[in-house]
Amino acid sequence: MLEKWETPRVTIQEFEPNEYVAACWTVACKVGKGNYGGYGNQDRWHHWGGDAPFGGNCHDHTGSCSIAKNNQFNVSEDGVVSFYAENSSDQGSLNGGYTDFIDKNGNNVIDHGDIIFWYTLSGNSDRRWNHYGEVVNPTPNHPNRS
Repeated sequence: MLEKWETPRVTIQEFEPNEYVAACWTVACKVGKGNYGGYGNQDRWHHWGGDAPFGGNCHDHTGSCSIAKNNQFNVSEDGVVSFYAENSSDQGSLNGGYTDFIDKNGNNVIDHGDIIFWYTLSGNSDRRWNHYGEVVNPTPNHPNRS
């Protein structure tokens, strides 16, 4: 038995995440042989007048870092970026660190189109490779993962 008639209506529910929504982006190193590219040229970084933000120049390299899936970064729930490892084809897993980024769209978040800087170290830490690359969203219609 129907107690009270209610008029049908449409309601809109706001998305309220109950867990952390992960950022999803990839980045491949663009240093390459001879350090050509937007931010490197013959061991000098144009953007900083010759010195990279991490205080060193870049040695040219054409390793596994030029393949985005080999570079692993973590972004914490509060947006702190850290570099996890590079899966190097000839040296195994290389540790390193995140250095800095250029925020191309001014939103204070690392996302598509930004330039990111990081470094890797040899297994016994006696060699350092400095890297930069453009952040790419691998699935433009789905920028976040949860």
